[in-house]
Amino acid sequence: MKKSEIFQIIEKGENIHTEFKLEDVNNERLIKEICGFCNSDGGILILGVDDFGQIIGCSRNDNEERIMNMISDNLEPKFIPEYLESIIDNKKICIVKIGKTPDKPYSVKKKNANKYYIRRGTTCREADRNELLRLFQKSALLHYEILERKDSTINQIDFSKFQEYLKRIYVNISKEDAIKVMTNKKFLSKNKIPTIAGLVLFGNDFCNELPSILKVDIVKFSGIESDYNIINQRSFYGSLLNLYDENGNISQLGLIDKCIDYIKINIKSKSQLNQARREMDFEYPIETIRELLVNCFAHRDYTIEGEGIRIFIYDDRMEFISPGGLPNTIDIEDLTNSFKYGVVPTYARNPIIVDVLKIFGYIENIGMGLYKKVFKLLKKFNNTIPVLEDTGRLFVVKIFS
Repeated sequence: MKKSEIFQIIEKGENIHTEFKLEDVNNERLIKEICGFCNSDGGILILGVDDFGQIIGCSRNDNEERIMNMISDNLEPKFIPEYLESIIDNKKICIVKIGKTPDKPYSVKKKNANKYYIRRGTTCREADRNELLRLFQKSALLHYEILERKDSTINQIDFSKFQEYLKRIYVNISKEDAIKVMTNKKFLSKNKIPTIAGLVLFGNDFCNELPSILKVDIVKFSGIESDYNIINQRSFYGSLLNLYDENGNISQLGLIDKCIDYIKINIKSKSQLNQARREMDFEYPIETIRELLVNCFAHRDYTIEGEGIRIFIYDDRMEFISPGGLPNTIDIEDLTNSFKYGVVPTYARNPIIVDVLKIFGYIENIGMGLYKKVFKLLKKFNNTIPVLEDTGRLFVVKIFS
């Protein structure tokens, strides 16, 4: 690292990716900061600089050994950061570079317990329950969708929707036995309380229940900026699947198809005759819109409450915004580059929800939809390339007209 780069880092001050500490900081505080960086996107810890960016310097000659031993003895899982020293204004500073680590979550060993720390802004603190669940889910060590929703009851499951699911997997059983199947399939807990997956797929009333988890805001803007010039705006709630009558016809739309219908109203279209049949042409492929919308539901992070899915429609593009960044195993650069050769890295954050959506025809082979129905289809449709963004808390896909 060049001295000019170090100067720039120090001048910018502390932020989510930079922390200053004096050399006399105790080891307990130091390992917490390192753990916090490991559980985020990495960062730089500089010893010998105070909170105001003033270079104080370091006098110890064993700081590298000190830090490496500290990590080896107190951090799980183990990793080796990059360590270097530099002389600035005739004063030695020690720099610990922590890259984006793949083995989250990291914890600090505390006697008979492990403590998990995260970084928020310029501070490092212990993760709360939901943040800890998010860390474990991102590492694929926990599937949040199978946890029971404590404030719900079995009365909030629509068994008519579940009966349609049973038909599609060729099972014909009584309601009593259906409850057993729901428990085995993780739609209900052993306590007969609906899981997140059960409510997401088969719930019957979400106006007052899970309003933020199963909420979609669709906004049509005039122009290309997010401002107050809104043409149409509507919020949709509900479980994902349609309700069917005894003949197999849709009697009530689920959340996915309600959103699709509203999006069609708010994007440009024209009609034309095709062999005496009138057809609609839209400015985006409907298959692309459906794929991206379904992905929002299938792969969103359901631990994040208070934030629903958002679809923004502009004059030149659409944006699909889903709570939850990519898991540890997938990198945004690798995902974008994979479009060149068609083998998209896969990960199912919510495998039970994904499996049911496949049975109902919303999802094809995992990993192929994004390539075939988004990248490849848009390339053929209007020669545009989607833009993917991962903010850590949100995953955004932008498509262009």
